Amino acid sequence: MDLQQLINIIGKKGKRNAVILSSQNAKSDDLRVHDLYTGLKTAQYKDERHAAQKIFNTDTADKNYIKLRSKLKDALFHNLFFLNYDNEKHPQFSQVEYEVRKNLLQIKILLREGDKENAEWLLMRTIKLAEKFHFTSELLESYTLWRNQISYSGNLSKFETVNNMVMRYEKISVAEKRAEYLLYASMCNILKSLVNKRRFVTKFKTWVKEIEDLRKKYNTPNLLLTEFRLKSNYYALSSDFESLLKLCNETEKSYSKDSNSVLQTKRSEIALNKIIACLNLKEFEEGKKHVKKSLKYFNKDNNNWFTFMENYFILCMRTGNFNKAGEVLDEVKTNVFFRIQSELARERWYIYQGYFAFVRPDHKPKFQIQSFLGKVPEFNKNMFGYNAATLIIHFFHLLKENDFEELHIRMDEMKKYIGKQISRSGNERLQSFLRLLQVAHQTGFNYKVTVEKSQNYLKKLKRFKGRAEAFEELEIMQYEDLWQILLQLLKERSRNYLRIN
Repeated sequence: MDLQQLINIIGKKGKRNAVILSSQNAKSDDLRVHDLYTGLKTAQYKDERHAAQKIFNTDTADKNYIKLRSKLKDALFHNLFFLNYDNEKHPQFSQVEYEVRKNLLQIKILLREGDKENAEWLLMRTIKLAEKFHFTSELLESYTLWRNQISYSGNLSKFETVNNMVMRYEKISVAEKRAEYLLYASMCNILKSLVNKRRFVTKFKTWVKEIEDLRKKYNTPNLLLTEFRLKSNYYALSSDFESLLKLCNETEKSYSKDSNSVLQTKRSEIALNKIIACLNLKEFEEGKKHVKKSLKYFNKDNNNWFTFMENYFILCMRTGNFNKAGEVLDEVKTNVFFRIQSELARERWYIYQGYFAFVRPDHKPKFQIQSFLGKVPEFNKNMFGYNAATLIIHFFHLLKENDFEELHIRMDEMKKYIGKQISRSGNERLQSFLRLLQVAHQTGFNYKVTVEKSQNYLKKLKRFKGRAEAFEELEIMQYEDLWQILLQLLKERSRNYLRIN
């Protein structure tokens, strides 16, 4: 159980008067519970190990700390029932969803206590809210409760009318659950392995057709959203970014017709897919316009904001707008919620810093480049998409510093990685670029010979369009631009050599 994640949720969305103490009596244990909560929330304690040391002068295995941790955990779980969704930054959809689900629990309690009159009043109010926002599972549960209560009245006509609504939502629920299965089964297949996802494309296409048919038959916002997500993954996997961009534009038009649609809360998802499409289609100007229009859909405490900023940073790097890239990087690093991002997310930003430090070495605060270069990629499966990116930027930093011993190590790793992953991935652009780096290394970084021997791979690099950003090795800076930087480095080395001799 991740205590810090619970603290982050309560800290961000809990009511101001949330009761964190384990009881209302100011016992020493209660004060310690509060101390542990505030200490971890404000980073006064770096982690639980630090907290255990400060509070009990012991470690996290100590029974006193385990007991204290358990009390805080119980208090945090209790406060999940009192999260504050009234804040205007939370979409109306989320606010109503929270209210509807809370109402259903209250209705069941009222019925259990025999208060049928208040239960029915609240039930009618809940159905009205749920229908406005197309909450299928909640509507099915509400109409089922209503039908069951009507049975005690002996009103057969009304019973059958409400039962028809139950049957209607049962069918819609089955369709939505099937669509949900297709979405998550596709994600599982995509992430299973490189080879598997290539084989999966044909089957994936039939799933896209199936979800299209379900959406046409029932036409609910949930099905429209699930169809959008499934198609987004399919187009990214098959590198059809023209279709992905078209899908984003069509989906935007769909939700603009229904202000209460579930899609209103998913504008950020559409925005993320749209910037990915623009990056892959090299429609950089369109991407810039899209960023300016879409930033307002994101809250800075949301994971999607960080993901969108990643793509914004890459857009800036690919277009040579390094000043803006620096601003984006600074904004992310100074965001108070950055420290609670996943370790993998923070690791990606560390790699981005490595690229930015190469083009802007004097940017403040100074990037610790030696520490960055000291960590050779271990080809962690979870970091797939960034292993080659790390090797590439290591190569450039080491060449710039004339550290040929470490360069040889990276080239050996690059050779292994090409054989193990890249050659099977079908990412021709990356394969061509890594071969170009190998050519430069094999020629002893001789400018003239490198230019002569690199032409075939350079032609291949320019010919290939690249593959899906969502599931392939990420091209943080355009390989053509990096190649020109490399040639310039080799040319300067050649001039310096001639000067010395």
